[in-house]
Amino acid sequence: MIPTFNEKENIPILFQRLQSSLINYDYEIVVVDDSTDETPEVVKGLTNKYPVRLVRRGGRGLATAVVEGFNNAKGNILVVMDADLQHPPEKIPDLIEEVRKGADIVVGSRSIRNWSLTRKLISQAANFLAGMASSKAKLVRDRESGFFALRRKILDGVELKPVGYKILLEILILCKYNQLREVEYSFGERTAGESKLGPSVIFSYLKHITSLLWRTGKLPKLIKFCFVGFTGAGVNLGVLYSLTNIGLHYTFSGLLAIETSLLFNFFLNRWWTFRDEAASTGLVKPIVKDHLTRIGGILINFALLWALTELLGLYYILSMIIGIAFATLWNFVGNTRWVWRSRLDAS
Repeated sequence: MIPTFNEKENIPILFQRLQSSLINYDYEIVVVDDSTDETPEVVKGLTNKYPVRLVRRGGRGLATAVVEGFNNAKGNILVVMDADLQHPPEKIPDLIEEVRKGADIVVGSRSIRNWSLTRKLISQAANFLAGMASSKAKLVRDRESGFFALRRKILDGVELKPVGYKILLEILILCKYNQLREVEYSFGERTAGESKLGPSVIFSYLKHITSLLWRTGKLPKLIKFCFVGFTGAGVNLGVLYSLTNIGLHYTFSGLLAIETSLLFNFFLNRWWTFRDEAASTGLVKPIVKDHLTRIGGILINFALLWALTELLGLYYILSMIIGIAFATLWNFVGNTRWVWRSRLDAS
């Protein structure tokens, strides 16, 4: 199935490549379209040449379009791909054969060897956030792939509520399956149309992660963690102001303020956010681990500030907000999976 939004130039080429790749298979093409251009007319004009069915919608996002496609498709093996020619139709037989060999989900994982630094940073950050939502998602290297195949039966009884442009993460976390495999492919360059990547996509992805954290029961703990961090920021500023006013140089006051706020956050998290996990841990090692984790968060924050501003051209304040969000989630994952050896991912 293929979700489309203004892909009129790519559709004829894509259908031709699909036909050549699937000549030995009985297949149908389900196009779920939200376009504002002539894409639906182009698809309708090709129905006599290819086994294609068009589902026309009013524009509610790529991921929900895929769910619509699931509801309209007839086959037992479902393949999802984009229409922009970045997903190679020639790899679909490899995905199908892996399913026939016993896999429940087969992910087309993108080779990133030729990617720009910006795309690599964004992809790695997205994959990290995907992994924090569930340990099941960590079994796949490319958790944000839009090119994959699955057995229809794993969708039975699952209510998918994706947000934005990513559906695979929803499936990996909420569906029940036994075998998960990957097939690597070279991610092609868009030949026509416009890329969907932008600030709205990034915020939509963060919203999706938040939704998954809520549905998997992890959001309340994250809210506590964020509240502790917000309170710690107040402690930081209070110590900085107080020590500077009594005569210490602001740089020395700043260092003491940072360390005081880190210890404040640590002990409040230990007493409140991670009370159950802390019962089985010591004190010194978790403090060291917490500090190391937060150093990583600082590096992520500054890396995204630079990359999103210099390479994507975002307003620096917006870049900082995104960086803070990712760094906070990094710190949360570090605390749940390393500092406190959380049992959250045991399920």
